[in-house]
Amino acid sequence: MRKLDPQLEFIVESGASELQTRATRDRFGLRVETDDGIAPEVVVLVQHSGDPQALRQAGLRIRGVAGDIVTGSIRIDLLPALTQIADVDRVEGARVMHADLDLAVTESRANLVHTGPPGRRGAGVIVGIVDTGCDYTHPSFRRADGTSRILLLWDQSLTPEGGETSPAGFDYGVEYSNAHINRALAAEDPFTIVRHRDSPPFHGTHVTGIAAGDGSAPGQGMPAGTFVGVAPEADIIIVSDNANGAEGIGTSANTLDAVNYIFEQAAARTQAAVVNMSLGDNLGPHDGTSLLERGLDHLLGGPGRAFVKSAGNAGAARIHAQGNVAAGATVDVKFYSPPGNVTPDQFDLWYEGGDTFRVSLVDPAGNVVGPVDVGATDSSNFESGNAVRIDHRDKDPNNGDRRVFLSLRPGNAAQIQQGNWTIRIEGVAIVGEGHFDAWIQRGSPGQVPTFLAPYENTARTISTPGAAAEMITVANYITRGAGPGSLSSTSSRGPTRDGRTAPTVAAPGQMIISARGHFVTPPGEPYQVMGGTSMAAPHVSGTIALIFEENGNCTQGQIKACLEASARSDAFTGAVPNTEWGAGKLDAHAAVACTPALNQV
Repeated sequence: MRKLDPQLEFIVESGASELQTRATRDRFGLRVETDDGIAPEVVVLVQHSGDPQALRQAGLRIRGVAGDIVTGSIRIDLLPALTQIADVDRVEGARVMHADLDLAVTESRANLVHTGPPGRRGAGVIVGIVDTGCDYTHPSFRRADGTSRILLLWDQSLTPEGGETSPAGFDYGVEYSNAHINRALAAEDPFTIVRHRDSPPFHGTHVTGIAAGDGSAPGQGMPAGTFVGVAPEADIIIVSDNANGAEGIGTSANTLDAVNYIFEQAAARTQAAVVNMSLGDNLGPHDGTSLLERGLDHLLGGPGRAFVKSAGNAGAARIHAQGNVAAGATVDVKFYSPPGNVTPDQFDLWYEGGDTFRVSLVDPAGNVVGPVDVGATDSSNFESGNAVRIDHRDKDPNNGDRRVFLSLRPGNAAQIQQGNWTIRIEGVAIVGEGHFDAWIQRGSPGQVPTFLAPYENTARTISTPGAAAEMITVANYITRGAGPGSLSSTSSRGPTRDGRTAPTVAAPGQMIISARGHFVTPPGEPYQVMGGTSMAAPHVSGTIALIFEENGNCTQGQIKACLEASARSDAFTGAVPNTEWGAGKLDAHAAVACTPALNQV
C-alpha cells in the first residue's frame, strides 16, 4: 500500500529546485529551512497507531496529536523513511485553507436570547476563532473597563523575539496572553508589545465580530450598540492560522493544531468552548475520511466542546463535476484553463472501489497523456511544455474507494495553456453505477480552472473538512440587498459524497456589517460589509456559545440535533431537510430553548 498521498509523491518527484518557488510553497504548505543550507520541509498529517517517538526518530518534528492523527513537519528527503514505519498508515500533505449585524442578529432571533428572561450573552463561554487573526485593539472585543475579552492569541506565523514564546506543546508561532494584550492596549503603540496584526481584508476580525463582538463603537452612521454580535459577553481565543501568501490562509495541519490548542486551553479553565472555522479547501474524498476530518472528530464528542464550519462558497464556482461511466464507454469531462494561469492546478477524482476506470488528460490541442490504469502513475510533458502527473490510486485505506489525482503545472512553459482541457474517463469494469466525483482545488483569483457542462454540478461542494462525521456546517442566505430571505447562489451545497445530508443549517451571510480591522479606509470607520458562508458560520458559533451558557455540558451531537430541530422553514427553504438549506434557517432563540431538555439525554 502506498502511504504517501498524491501531493507528497508529486513533491518528492518534483525536486528541490521547484520547491523553492513561492507558488509551489504556497500551494503545498511548504516552508524552507536553512539550518543545513537549503533543506525543504513539508507540513504533514500522519495517521499513526504506535509510539510517537518512532516518528521523531524518522525526522518528524511533531506539532500536535489528535487521536491517531499527528501533525508535524519533515524534510522532503525523509518522507520515504517515514512510510517504512509499520504503525504509519497514511501520510497526507497539509493543504492550504482558504476563506469560506444589525439585521442578522434579529433575523436569527439571537436578540431574543440577549433580552431573555433570563438574558444570555455568552458569559463564561469561550468562542475560539481559527482565521486570519483579529484586530485585538478593536473596541468590540473589550470589557466595559477597557480590558480585553481575548484570553489568548496564538499567531502561528510569527517567530518568537525577545521574551516571546510559542504555546506549550507546540514549537512554532507566538502566544500572547490576556496580560500581554492588556499591556499592549495601554501602550502608545500596542503593536510593539503584541506584534500580531490581522491582514486585509480583515476576514478574521469580521468573523470574530459576528460571533462575539459587543458593538460598543458607533459606526456606519449608527450609534453604539447597533452592530452587536451573537455572543457579546463571551471570552475569546484567537488563532491566526499560519499565512500562505496569495494562495490562502493556512494549512490543514496548522488548523488541526489550532482547534486542539483552543480545546486544551478551555479545558484548563474548565470552560465550554465553541470553535469557529470559516476556512476550507476542495480536495479530499468529501466523505469525512480525510486526516483533518478524522483528527477533528477525535477532538469532538465530549461535553463542552463544539465546532462549526462554513459550508463554503463554491455553489457557483464550477469546481465540482460528477457523472456515471458505463462499462466500455468513455466520458469526457471538460474544464477551462484561464489565461495567465501560472500556478499548479490540482484535480481530485474519486469513484467506487468496485469499479475500474482508465484516465487520460487531453490538452486544448488534442495531445493526450495516458491512459493511466489503476495503481499506475504517469508524469509527462505536453508539446506546449506543460507538465502533468496522473496518479491513479487503488482502494483508499479509509474508505475503500479509488482516487485519481491530477497535478497540472506550467512546466517549461510560461503558463498552463489556455483553453478547454479534457479529463477522459474510460469504464473498464463497472459493478455499480460507475459514478465519479471530481473537484478542482482553489488557488489565486483568476487562475483557477472551471468545469464545463454537462458534468459540472453544484452538488457536493461543501469544502473540506465539512464532511467530518461530527461537523456542523452552515449555508448562507441573504438578509440585506437583493433577494432577502433567499439562499445565496455562492453557498455550497450538499450532500456529502457518502450521502449524508449537509449542510446542517443556514444563517445570514450576505452583506453582513461587522468589525473592521485596524480602522483603515475610510479613516476611523470601525465596521465593514462582507459576505459569504464565512459570515454565516459565526452566527451559529455565537448561538452555540449562548447554548453553552445555558448548559455547558452539551455535546456536539446534542447541539447539532437542537439546531436542526429548531430551525425555521419557509417558502424560500421549501421542504427540509434538503441539500441547500440543511434543516432550514437558524433560530437561535428556539435552539437555546431546546437546551434544557438535553440535561435529560
